[in-house]
Amino acid sequence: TATFAGFSGNASVQVTAATLSSLRFEPASASLPVGATATFQVRAIFSDGSQTDVTSDATLSFADDSVAGLEQAPATVAGLAVGGTDLLANFSGQ
Repeated sequence: TATFAGFSGNASVQVTAATLSSLRFEPASASLPVGATATFQVRAIFSDGSQTDVTSDATLSFADDSVAGLEQAPATVAGLAVGGTDLLANFSGQ
């Protein structure tokens, strides 16, 4: 319960036994010219169907980092050369 200036409010918290099932990128793919950027979001999907944004906590890499690179902002991809590559994410060992 929180109280401020005579007002109070509360929140309910439910803790579950859900486990991490998979990671998903949003968007699932992007096509961009050399020099352009695109921003992705990494979502953790749990066994109970819930999901949360883990972009800031995930470690990102590319299968071929000569084609695309990561910018300073979390999950901002820059096109470096013509070609295709996979963007990979690791979060909590997955």
